[in-house]
Amino acid sequence: MKQDLTNDVVQGMLPFLNNAQSEKMQEVFQYSLAKYEVTEDQGNKKSLAYYKATIEAMLGELQREAKHIVTDDIRRYLTEYQKNLFQ
Repeated sequence: MKQDLTNDVVQGMLPFLNNAQSEKMQEVFQYSLAKYEVTEDQGNKKSLAYYKATIEAMLGELQREAKHIVTDDIRRYLTEYQKNLFQ
C-alpha cells in the first residue's frame, strides 16, 4: 500500500521534477512513511453512520443524557445487547 501511494505521488510530480529530484523525493517520501500505517479508505462514511446509529440506540435504551452515562451503564447495556443477540 505504501508503495502504491509513493508511486501515485511520484507520477503526479513527474511533470515538475527532473529524474534526480524525482528519485530523491521518492526516497524521502518512503522514509517519511516508514513510521506510519497506510490503509486504503474503504468508505468511512458508512462506518460513521453505523457508529452513530449504534450510539443512538444505546442512548435510547439507557434513557439518560450522554453526560450522565457511566462505565457501568455501558457494561450493562453491552451485556443485555449480547444476550439479546444470541437468543
